[in-house]
Amino acid sequence: MCCRFLASGDSFRTIANSFRVGASTVASIVSHVVTAIWDCLVEEFMAVPTAEEWRVWRIYRRVIEVRPELAERCIKATCVLHNFLRRTAPTAAVRECIPGDAVEPLPRLGRVAANNAGREAIRIRETLTSYFSEEGTVSWQDDI
Repeated sequence: MCCRFLASGDSFRTIANSFRVGASTVASIVSHVVTAIWDCLVEEFMAVPTAEEWRVWRIYRRVIEVRPELAERCIKATCVLHNFLRRTAPTAAVRECIPGDAVEPLPRLGRVAANNAGREAIRIRETLTSYFSEEGTVSWQDDI
């Protein structure tokens, strides 16, 4: 949910409907995860990105409709995730940070309408599970 929020910039309500949870649950998860991302990766992966490199995070293409302290943590998390991906990604396309429209590492997930959130959420979960269990695996994921 946190990665979807950071990558899409969708509202907590939209994400909550997609995963059939409450908006407050999404808010809590995003808050905890962006804090953990920052705390775990800041020392090794924090550097100032260029303006071109910011384009991969769609959250910056719209108003971030969260409390200022959460917005700050989201910004910090995207900074370290960006640098982490640039240094550790197995594909040259991700390492070189080609804008999102040019490289699509995951199949299109699409927008989720309220009348089919259950099926769509399950489809998205299965797509992500498949991707992160096969071609999108990272060496440390089984150690967590």
